[in-house]
Amino acid sequence: DYLIFRNLDVYGWNGSCVSSIDSDYCTFDGLNCYSAYITGIYLKQRSDHNEILNCEFWDNGHGGIEMAGAHFNWVHHCNFTRRDMGDGFGGNGAHLWLGPVGQNADDNIVEHNTGFRTLSGYISSCFISVTGSRNIIRHNSVIDYRGAGIALQDGADNVVSGNLVYRTFGPCIWVFSAAIEAGGNIIRYNDFFSDNIGTSFGWDDEWYDDINEWERVSGQSDNFDANPRCIAPLEEDLQITIDSPSIDAGDP
Repeated sequence: DYLIFRNLDVYGWNGSCVSSIDSDYCTFDGLNCYSAYITGIYLKQRSDHNEILNCEFWDNGHGGIEMAGAHFNWVHHCNFTRRDMGDGFGGNGAHLWLGPVGQNADDNIVEHNTGFRTLSGYISSCFISVTGSRNIIRHNSVIDYRGAGIALQDGADNVVSGNLVYRTFGPCIWVFSAAIEAGGNIIRYNDFFSDNIGTSFGWDDEWYDDINEWERVSGQSDNFDANPRCIAPLEEDLQITIDSPSIDAGDP
């Protein structure tokens, strides 16, 4: 407990770059985690109250961060990107997975992270996938993702707010039946911009192209579907222009 890992390159492991088992109040700051067979940072078995910040993840077999039975953790200002190191993993940069293999991740905060042209080797190819309760997913930018943007697989009372999901090759938002049955999940003030005809927005086992129709069915509100006008998304410059419809579209 109470360990600090800062400004390290960790790569090429047969398992995960960082594997934390029942470690609390640790800080992972400025790590470059890549070319791991499994995951960049794996928090499991009640690794609680840890902070992951300013880290970068690419080319990991399963994804960037996984939490299995890990609670009260804070992930912020991290970047998940697609770079293929030529080692056979295919350039998988992310996902950020809360609660894999039925081990719920509860009460975590995931904010101010970016996912750029990444691909997940696991779990329905979602950039941020949630199986757990009372998690806050806010102010993340997902650009040109090679799968779904944000998915609520299971759990209650999660908040998804202020995120930008732009041009995914699957649904921008996908809420599974188990999460619907659990109830209390709030999805508001997100810009879900998609040109993926047929599967832009998912609720249960149904797909919608119109955000208003999705909100009518789901009971969610205040989300919109508009090009955020990023300055240079293909160069990973995700700043928005002064005429972006995302400006002042949320609620303080």
